[in-house]
Amino acid sequence: MSEKLDIVVQGGIWPSTNRTLYYYKSLPFVENVILSTWNGEKYIDTIDWPRVILNDYPECRGIGNMNCQITSSQAGLAECTSP
Repeated sequence: MSEKLDIVVQGGIWPSTNRTLYYYKSLPFVENVILSTWNGEKYIDTIDWPRVILNDYPECRGIGNMNCQITSSQAGLAECTSP
């Protein structure tokens, strides 16, 4: 595989988030891993990662947090540089 891709991890932060980010980065076809999460996340100070985007929650979170997922995903995708 000649071109690598970027991965966006979006949503809340959990105790295992760092491990997940490092795992994705270790995959041979991955160029960048971007974490797009929320201001005020409980475990934010446990994150040891260079590409973190902190978002404000949308005014209306939507059914099943749909607007949160859209907001965070769009912010992460805007940082992607892979083709």
